[in-house]
Amino acid sequence: MNKDKKLVFGILALLVSIVAVSISYAAFTQNLNINGVANVQASNWSVHFANLTNGVRNGTAVEQTAPTIKSGQTSIGDYSVDFYTPGDSITYTFDVVNDGDYDAKIAVLTKGTPTCTGSDSTSNTNVCNNLEYTLTYTAGGQAVAQNDALRKNETKNMTLVLRYKTTIGQDELPTAQVNVSNLGITIQYSQASLYDGANSEIKAITYVNRQNAGQITAGDEVAIDTEHFYIVSSDSTNTVLLAKYNLLVGDVYNKSGDTWSFTKTLSSSDTGYGLQSSSAKGLYDNGTDRTGVVAFSGKGYWDNRDCVGSESSSSCPGTAGLKSEYANAANAAGKTGSYSTPYPYVYNGTMSSTAPSYGTYTSAGSTLRAAQDNGYTIAYYVEGYVNTLKGLGAPNNIEGRLLTNEEASSLSSTVKGNWSYWLGSAYNSDFVRRVSGGGVYNYGFWDDNVIGVRPVIIVSTSDI
Repeated sequence: MNKDKKLVFGILALLVSIVAVSISYAAFTQNLNINGVANVQASNWSVHFANLTNGVRNGTAVEQTAPTIKSGQTSIGDYSVDFYTPGDSITYTFDVVNDGDYDAKIAVLTKGTPTCTGSDSTSNTNVCNNLEYTLTYTAGGQAVAQNDALRKNETKNMTLVLRYKTTIGQDELPTAQVNVSNLGITIQYSQASLYDGANSEIKAITYVNRQNAGQITAGDEVAIDTEHFYIVSSDSTNTVLLAKYNLLVGDVYNKSGDTWSFTKTLSSSDTGYGLQSSSAKGLYDNGTDRTGVVAFSGKGYWDNRDCVGSESSSSCPGTAGLKSEYANAANAAGKTGSYSTPYPYVYNGTMSSTAPSYGTYTSAGSTLRAAQDNGYTIAYYVEGYVNTLKGLGAPNNIEGRLLTNEEASSLSSTVKGNWSYWLGSAYNSDFVRRVSGGGVYNYGFWDDNVIGVRPVIIVSTSDI
C-alpha cells in the first residue's frame, strides 16, 4: 500500500454529560413534635475525566494531533491520526472519576458509527468495513455499557481503540484517500440512588441484554460492575450465572512448530489478573498461545491420596481417605469408569485455600506442567473470583462453582462458546469433563496446558 494513500481520521469528541438530580440546599427550620430540627446538607455532584495517557501507536500510524481533557474535565477531544497500512491502530486510556457524594450510573451511551468519505466510493466502503472502534474497561476488557455503575469515590479506567484490521484482502485496500468521521461518543451519567424511579431498587446486578421484558430468560446477559455473565437458569430462589469469558489466571504456553512450551504463570502484575478476559481461551483454534490454563486437581479427586495421573497407578495405592460427599457416586461406579450417575459432580469449593504447586514433564516434545497440590487447584481461582466480585459490589451471599455436564449440554452455542474450560463433572476416576470448540469432552484432571477457568456464580433471584 503506497504511503500517499493514507486514512485521515477526523476529530473525535468524547463527552461526558453530567445529569444530576436537583437538590435544594436550604435548611429547614420547622419544629418537629419531638422538638428536633431537620436539615438537608449541601452536596456535591462530580463525574469527570482524568489521567489521559499519550496515544499508543501500532504499525505505521502517525498521530498528527494529541487529544486533551477540557471543558471542565468533561470532554476529551481534538485528536487526529493518519493510518497507512493494515494493522495500524491508536489506543488511549483515561480515568472516569466520581469524587462527588452520589453513586452514578450510565443512563445513556451513544457511540458514533464511523463514516468514510472520499473520491472513491468502493474505497470508502472497504475502509469502513475494516475499522474497529471500541470503548472498554481496561480491567477485564468488557465493553462500556448502559447501566454500568460508578460508585461515589470510585475511579474506572477506560480504553479507547481505533484500529484498521490486519486481515484485509488486497482487493479491499483503498485506491484513494479516505476520510473517517462520526467518531463521537457521549456517555451520560445520572445519579444512582437506593431507589430509582417508582420504588425500584438499584441492583448490583444489572441487565446488559434482556430478551423478554420483565422476565429472567436463559441467555440474558447481566453485569456485576465490569464483569459480564450469561443467565444459565433461574427459579424463585436462585439464579445461575456463567462468566462470559474465562478468568485471566494460571499459566501461558507458547507454540513453536509442533511443540508447546511453558511461558509464564500469570500474576497480579498482569493487567486484568483474576478477572474475565476474552484472551484467556485455553485450547482454541490454531493460535500460537494458550492463556489462562490450569489443572483441575493435582490428585485423585475421589479421595485424599496425593497423586498425579491414573487412580490405578502404583503411585496411588489403596482406597484410604475416600471423601464422604463422593462415596455414593464412587461406590456406584465401582471405580471402573461406568457410573449409575453418568456424570457425577466432583467440584468442591472447600478443598483449596492456597495456590497450587506444580511439577514439570515432557510429552511429545512439549514442556508441560502437572499439579502437585493436595487440593482442588480449580477452586482456588473460583473462590478468589467470588471474593473479587464482592469487592466490586456483588451481594455477599453469592457462591461460586463450575458448570455441570448437564448445564453445559443445555446451553446455546453462543453462551457455550468455542474455547476451552473445565466443567465440575467427572467422567470416571481419571477424567473430568471440559468444553472445547463447542463440544463436551473428557480430559485428565492433572494436566493444565489447555483448559481454562470459567466460573459459575449463584445469586439470589431477588438480586436480579
